[in-house]
Amino acid sequence: MADIYIVNMFALDGKTEIRDYGAYSSVRNLTSEADISLDGDSVTVSAEAGTFYYQGNLKDAQLPWNISVAYMLDGKTSQPMSLPGPTDIW
Repeated sequence: MADIYIVNMFALDGKTEIRDYGAYSSVRNLTSEADISLDGDSVTVSAEAGTFYYQGNLKDAQLPWNISVAYMLDGKTSQPMSLPGPTDIW
């Protein structure tokens, strides 16, 4: 099973104590050397003015979406190889 993570971004006007929430197994500060803390679903870190990023590795590595692709021509479902156009990409 693949790891899935989220990168959170904060635009800060000044030094700020950030408290954020997420279902993470671990967190990583991507901006500075400041300690970042994960306590249950609560993330806290002290960040300077500017843009701050941190990565949260999800506890449940299942994507929250179901994705499907359908090829249609004139409102009817078609097989990709039967559609007109360049065939060298198939």
